Amino acid sequence: MFTPIALLTLLGMASMLGAIAFTAATVSNPLVLFVLMGIASVLAGIALFTRLPADHPYRYETGNWWHRVSNVDLRSLAFFRVSLGAMVISDIIHRIPDITAHYTDKGILPRADLITKFLGKWVLSLHLWSGTQAGITLLFAFTLFCAFCFLIGYRTRLFGFLCWLMVISLHGRNPMVLQAGDVLFRILLFWAMFLPLNARFSVDSALNSTADSNPPPRQLLTIAGFAILIQAGLVYVYSAALKSHAHWWPNGEAVYLAISLDHFATPISHWLLGLPQVMKYLTLSTWILEWAAPFLLFVPMFNGQVRLIMVVLFWGLHCAFGATLLIGMFPFVSATSW
Repeated sequence: MFTPIALLTLLGMASMLGAIAFTAATVSNPLVLFVLMGIASVLAGIALFTRLPADHPYRYETGNWWHRVSNVDLRSLAFFRVSLGAMVISDIIHRIPDITAHYTDKGILPRADLITKFLGKWVLSLHLWSGTQAGITLLFAFTLFCAFCFLIGYRTRLFGFLCWLMVISLHGRNPMVLQAGDVLFRILLFWAMFLPLNARFSVDSALNSTADSNPPPRQLLTIAGFAILIQAGLVYVYSAALKSHAHWWPNGEAVYLAISLDHFATPISHWLLGLPQVMKYLTLSTWILEWAAPFLLFVPMFNGQVRLIMVVLFWGLHCAFGATLLIGMFPFVSATSW
């Protein structure tokens, strides 16, 4: 059953990330997002840094080095679940104003044109069921319901699967309005189906009558948990490998070139253009950090402390992306992967 601090932490994480989801869809000022994300991070920290007695059943024994580098913390998985649920809600709310334009037969891509000209052989889209605004609205409402149940951890595996199914269906309906963040989003939802996201801070765990007599461990070693760690590392390995142009090293001008694009620029970007030396440091530090990420995830010594530092650094990196570039949900989905 929930302890008071666990219940307060869950409610705090859910409310703050719900606020982030709503704000991401309705507010154009990214600074509001980062304030809310910061509050959510503090609340998550309450759960992550709660000290347990040595004889507490939730306390994890460190084990050998392989377990230390491959385990995932069940409290972190709970935060991951809440974050993913909030991102699904945010994604749907953000797309609601464009239902007719993007997802109906009256919009830019009617179903007939999608099927005959653009639809891939292996694309699955339940949104092809209807070309009317009412039909798509019904699917949107169902997705929001699934996302909320997933966020609070009710029938987590079922609604996690349904969230993944509805998101890939939505993305398959109109691939012309997607970006790289959507690809990562689908991958994270896929791995989430195989993770014990309901083990901590969830309605499922609260309703589990055997939780007191047979509580889950604090950390767990699973294939899916190890896979998602590999996934997080590979994203940055390939990202760093693609940054082989001299704009990144040794010139260090990539950040300047990126935020100079008015289509993506924010007021903070315009301010940074007057600080060329700072942008050079940001360029080089980004490149180095992305190369180092996968190796630091699996260091056998002080693994927990190193991972914590990595989380802070990459949350900062993606907050910087969101503050300086209008690139949709990409920085928030990427931050969720940590």
